[in-house]
Amino acid sequence: MTDATVSDKAAAAPGPSAPATGAPSDRPTPPRSMDEIEAELDATRQRLAGRIDELEEYVQPKNVALRQLDKVRGVFVDEYGGIKPDRVLLAAGVVVALVGVSALLRRRRG
Repeated sequence: MTDATVSDKAAAAPGPSAPATGAPSDRPTPPRSMDEIEAELDATRQRLAGRIDELEEYVQPKNVALRQLDKVRGVFVDEYGGIKPDRVLLAAGVVVALVGVSALLRRRRG
C-alpha cells in the first residue's frame, strides 16, 4: 500500500469527531462548553446511581433467597402449579437413602 491509500482510508474511516448518527461529516464537532460537559457528567452520575440501587436490591439476602427458592420450586413444581411427582419421589428416595446410610454408619461405630 502506498501512503496515499493509507491516508485516504484513514480520512474515510469515522473517527472520534464523527457524529453519533453515523453520517460522515467533513467538519469536526465543535468543542463542548463547560455546561454541556457538566450536564453529561450529571446524567452519567444519575444512570450510575440507578444501576447501583438496582444492584443493591439484587444482592440483598432476602432477594437472593427468593431467587433460589424459585429455582427449587421450578424443579419440583410445573408451570401450572402442580407437583412433579417423579421429582418429589426421587428427592424423597435420596433423603431416605442418606438417612439409612448414616444410621448404618452409626450402628457400626457404636
